[in-house]
Amino acid sequence: MTSWPRAILPIASSCCTAVSHHVPRRLLDRVSACRLQRADGDCDLAAVILHVKDRRICVSPHSHAVKQWMRKQAAKNMPTATFAT
Repeated sequence: MTSWPRAILPIASSCCTAVSHHVPRRLLDRVSACRLQRADGDCDLAAVILHVKDRRICVSPHSHAVKQWMRKQAAKNMPTATFAT
């Protein structure tokens, strides 16, 4: 069992309702895709949704590790979906 806090997005839901602020680098290494969720429209919380295997994990877009990871992925042209509405 992992000891770090996490907010897993249920598959049936389209919006994150909570985010993790600490993201282990090992987890970031296993991300296959990510999606940005804006805090407007149907969703009232800004989040980065990381797709890891068959799970979607909601993390804070303000996390330093996530910001660095996203810059690195942008340089690699990782598949990123459009903003959630």
